[in-house]
Amino acid sequence: KTLNFSLAHKPDNFPHVDTYHNASFQFIIYINGPTDINQGTGFYIKENKEAILNTHVGFYLNRLVMWNCGVYHAPLLWNNKEAEPRISLLGQLK
Repeated sequence: KTLNFSLAHKPDNFPHVDTYHNASFQFIIYINGPTDINQGTGFYIKENKEAILNTHVGFYLNRLVMWNCGVYHAPLLWNNKEAEPRISLLGQLK
C-alpha cells in the first residue's frame, strides 16, 4: 500500500527495518545506477544487539527484490567509498 522513489547516495546508511501501515512484505526495484554488488542491498541478522551482514543482492537494472517486513536491510553503498547514486522504487504490501 505504500510506494516511494529513493535516491541512495550516501555510503553511511545503517541497517534498519521499515514498518509502514502493518505491511507484510516490502520490495525494491532498481531503476537507475551502475551494475555492481556494492550498489545493491544488504540483508542482516540481529545477534547480540548487532546487525551482521547475512545476504547481499547486487544492483542490476530492473531487478526486483522482495522480502518479509521485519528484516534488517540497508543499501550496500557503505562498502564502496566511490559509490554512485542509485534510483530505486520502494514499496510495502499487505
